[in-house]
Parts: sequence; structure tokens; C-alpha cells
Amino acid sequence: MAIVNGVAIGIVTDVRLGEVRVHFPWLDEAHETDWIRIATTMSGGNAGSFFMPNVKDEVLVAFDHGDTRLPYVIGFLWNGQDAPPAASVLDRKLVSKNGHQIRFMDSTPEGGTAGAVVIEDASGNRITLSAGKVVVQSKFMIEIEGPAIYLQGPDLDPDGSGPPQKAWKRRVLPNSNDI
Repeated sequence: MAIVNGVAIGIVTDVRLGEVRVHFPWLDEAHETDWIRIATTMSGGNAGSFFMPNVKDEVLVAFDHGDTRLPYVIGFLWNGQDAPPAASVLDRKLVSKNGHQIRFMDSTPEGGTAGAVVIEDASGNRITLSAGKVVVQSKFMIEIEGPAIYLQGPDLDPDGSGPPQKAWKRRVLPNSNDI
């Protein structure tokens, strides 16, 4: 039994649900591990976070009590070839290989705003939550489906010159249009 005190860097050679095979660069080029489990921030019966590396990604491997027969992946690494998906530490992201992303954009303390949360798909459709406003942008069409759809607004004083106008609420009803 070989003992490794510490962790090792490996290169992913194969992927399946919850496991990877890895090549350790200091070993023979043909060497590949058996299937190695992946540690995650949360796991349980059909629940938890699920993020998998791709083939050729760099991973950090630890060994149970140092035993090289019992490896597990404890993280994924950026390096000189694979850079992080953001240019600022205030732009926290989850980004898929295809470009879908969820962004948590914090402002600087002197920035004066709370930043934004942005959900965007690879096609450019976007939902932005910031400064008390929600903006939904579509590259083609927006569909809203539900058994009852309501649009509602608050009491308003549009120009500040008079009493507020009463709040409005509109229910979207089916009609005889051919759409």
C-alpha cells in the first residue's frame, strides 16, 4: 500500500454520474485510476448540489488516511489554460460549458447599490433583479402560463402633484383570438 501525505493534482480522463477517472501526470501516461467519487457541498438521496468536471479538467485528489487505493476528488482547479469565468471577485458566477449562467454581482462598498442577480441562458435571454426592479429580456418571445394570471400595480402618485391613484390589478382572461 502506497501512502500519500497531502493531496495530488489529477487530470480527468472519463466521467460518469458522481464519479471520474483520473490520470496523475507524474505517473506513466497509460495509467488511469478506477472510478473516484466526488465530494460536493451537499449530497443525499436524490438531492444536493451537482457539479461535474469535464474530460481534461484538472482536479484535486485526496486519499483516505493517505491510502492511494482510496482516492476521492475534493475540488476542481483553474490553471494557466483554464481561467475563471469572471474578471472580478465581486462577480460571482455559476457558468455551464454552454454559457448558461447565474451571476451574483456585488457592488463595491463605495458603489452605493446592492448589485444585481442575473440569470442568463446561452442564447442571451435574461432576467435581472437589481435596485428594486426586475427586468425580463427575451431574444424572441415571452410566454407566461398558468391557470390564472394577474398583473398588479401599487398606489401611485406619478408626478408628486396630487393624491395617489388607486392601485390597479388586471386578470388576463382567455378570449376568442386565434392565438
